Amino acid sequence: MKDFEGIHFLEGATDFEECTGGYSSAKKYFFTKDGKRYFIKIKDSNIRSDIEEFLTSYSIPHAKVIEVGQNLDGFSFIIEEFVEGKDLFDQFFVKSTKGIYEYGFKLGEKYSNFRKDFKDKKVDKKALEIFNEKHERVEREFDERCKGLDKLTSKSKKTFLDLKDYFENNLSDIKNSLMCFGCTDIKPKNFMITNENKLVAVDFEQIKHFEFSTALRWGLVSGDADLIEKYLSFSSGYMEGYFQFNVPERVLSAINCMFAMMAFREIKKYIEKDNFEKAEKYIEIIEKYVKNGQVDITERLINFKPNVCRLIKGAKFEVVDGSYDDHNLVFKCTKGHKKYFLKIMEGSEEKLGLRLKKYNILAKSKIPTPKIYCSGKASCEKMFVLFEFIDGKEWDKFFDENDFESGVKCGIKVAEAFKPIWELKDESLYHIVTIEDIMKKNYENIEIAYSSNIKNQIPCDKKEIIKLLNKFKKHFKDEPMHLTHADLKFANVLSKTGEDFYIADNESYCIGYEIVNFRYNISDKFFSNTTPINKGFLKGYLQGVYGEKLPKRLDGQIKFVMLCCFLNHAKRMAIKKSDVKKIKFYKELFDNGFYEKDIDWSFEVEK
Repeated sequence: MKDFEGIHFLEGATDFEECTGGYSSAKKYFFTKDGKRYFIKIKDSNIRSDIEEFLTSYSIPHAKVIEVGQNLDGFSFIIEEFVEGKDLFDQFFVKSTKGIYEYGFKLGEKYSNFRKDFKDKKVDKKALEIFNEKHERVEREFDERCKGLDKLTSKSKKTFLDLKDYFENNLSDIKNSLMCFGCTDIKPKNFMITNENKLVAVDFEQIKHFEFSTALRWGLVSGDADLIEKYLSFSSGYMEGYFQFNVPERVLSAINCMFAMMAFREIKKYIEKDNFEKAEKYIEIIEKYVKNGQVDITERLINFKPNVCRLIKGAKFEVVDGSYDDHNLVFKCTKGHKKYFLKIMEGSEEKLGLRLKKYNILAKSKIPTPKIYCSGKASCEKMFVLFEFIDGKEWDKFFDENDFESGVKCGIKVAEAFKPIWELKDESLYHIVTIEDIMKKNYENIEIAYSSNIKNQIPCDKKEIIKLLNKFKKHFKDEPMHLTHADLKFANVLSKTGEDFYIADNESYCIGYEIVNFRYNISDKFFSNTTPINKGFLKGYLQGVYGEKLPKRLDGQIKFVMLCCFLNHAKRMAIKKSDVKKIKFYKELFDNGFYEKDIDWSFEVEK
């Protein structure tokens, strides 16, 4: 093939396959050599020869570069190792907006490494020419293709035209933006989640100063209206990671202008195809950001302003891995030799006040929890709490994973620590979770799962699942209710030395049943591959609560919790937020008679 002439690395390569995905106009191919898969891109623009060393020196996650050069026709090429995994866009269907934000922040935080050596610049003439060319094309296409606008409702038509007027009237915001050093095309499809769960860039060779909103343009909006919130979360994360929460106002203004243009383009595509139903749906999502002809997504993008807390002003912010908190954003803040743990939460000052009361109760009850340094308003609709950073690790990491007895001892100690709060039943602070509340949620999940197109994949019919739920529900009849953490696991028990421990993630306390503590642990993870130390922790904790002899009713309670997890996965699969692998595990439980057998609470490890 002519494109490959003069590229010596391709000698002996086989299985060439053209790659047509992505927005890049460059020619791209997969191929095999010596049993390994590679990727090659042919471009008409130059690629710096030291791209591998350069990116590695700044800790930018990327596919490893094998060779950079030119073919006989003078076109540039880059050969990379093939990355096994899925692109970040696939995660938009299974991750929460919080999870997508965290991916964006991690990328932005890595690319921010450039900022110490490559200072921001004023927008230059070439950057403006690029944007003006895009604007002129949008204007030309609008005149040529957007017919039949009267088929939109008058309200939708106004929003559509308001978007157009806004970016045309605010082009000066792009002119007054910043040129920032980094990747020139930040969009989900340019990043991969590897099979080892690492985040890497696969379209990274264009690294230079670029107007910030233009670099982020394809990360701001999706053609699918249902994904717009996820895209904004990604952009918000990247922006706050890159600027370490200190996002310049001029960049926010440029982002508003770029968002208006990109949203307008997406709506225009539907109108061109006479798909006014989808255009209306898209506009309905966008309308919340367009008021009185003005576009403002600032409140959606800004989560925290460092100047609200002097302790961490100028700190280095990093997403904390391993947090299972589905709603709150959590960060490690490093300022000199001091480290803090920042939690950002949605809600009012009144809600923050209730949280602080709960934290105070834990402290007075001598439950080992991180100290609180300060709290307050993080941004327009978010609050924050700044905690002591426990400079250690999850407690189980101090022991061998096969050390069942150490797990038991840890579990007993944690149970003893919680006893002082068992009798606290202030309903004004803590909500009550009864078996009827749990059943209500189960019925909701049943309706979603069994009325969907995946009902034939569910390994138990609707009547049978309801029968089993009612059978095991009776095992809660004699179970006392008390104040409980509601999410106990080693991930939420931290230690500095292996002897001490601190309880983390203290937002979910409720008045409920003890087994609710383990609703996320007693599931496919626990019964399929949980290590002996984790099994020991569960046994030790339950013995700390009930004594050496565990009550028989726990068998039924565990099976009830397993059914709840099963229904939750079935619901998530029905709405395309979980895969069939989760359900396959529960199918094995049904096939092997798990719900008829007694559970062996000794958790003895097979020899």
